[in-house]
Amino acid sequence: MKTNGKDGVNREVPWRNGTKTDTATRAQLLSILVENATVPEFELINPKLTASESGAGADAGIVLLFTAELFISATARAMLPKHRWSLTVISPEWDDASTPLPRFDLTALPHTPNRPLIGRDANGPFLPPPEPEPESPQGVLVRKAGIYVNGSGSVKLSGRCEPLNGFHAQTVEEQAEFEVAVEMPVDRLARAASCRQRLTHVPNSRNRRAVGEWRSTR
Repeated sequence: MKTNGKDGVNREVPWRNGTKTDTATRAQLLSILVENATVPEFELINPKLTASESGAGADAGIVLLFTAELFISATARAMLPKHRWSLTVISPEWDDASTPLPRFDLTALPHTPNRPLIGRDANGPFLPPPEPEPESPQGVLVRKAGIYVNGSGSVKLSGRCEPLNGFHAQTVEEQAEFEVAVEMPVDRLARAASCRQRLTHVPNSRNRRAVGEWRSTR
């Protein structure tokens, strides 16, 4: 938008606001650039979904377990609040089920490098004290509140849902593929970092309690 001080506005950018169109303000125009710049990009590495038997007797059931490495590509800082994370497992057959799939509890863990043993005393071997964390570390930091993004990096993801209901438990082994979707809204933005990946059934799992296992074919 440009003004010359005499004739008022002589250039404007339309901005949709509900059912009407207004003139975009400077803050609204800048918000387009800010949001695009601060939403990280996600990539799932080696994702795996496992349906396993859990419990015994009256407590026996089948649960879905998800594991993957999440690579986060970012050029600016962002915060991804944990209470807003979501993991969705999608199957065309399950879309028609009257009972929704149980909610997943999604957890992120940092990569912890192996530290060498430095000695042994009466209590056995001991490790060196942890190095102090820099004030503004590059990469990603996992905290109780969520993930702080200060650059590109990766975390380990794991998810678990409550035991499946009758329909899902009876048909999970028959599913040829699933699509998993991870979404993490960015704090103070009306947008979310997300990714999707299709997983295909893998026969002959080494896990004896596994009912089925699905992996990426990439």
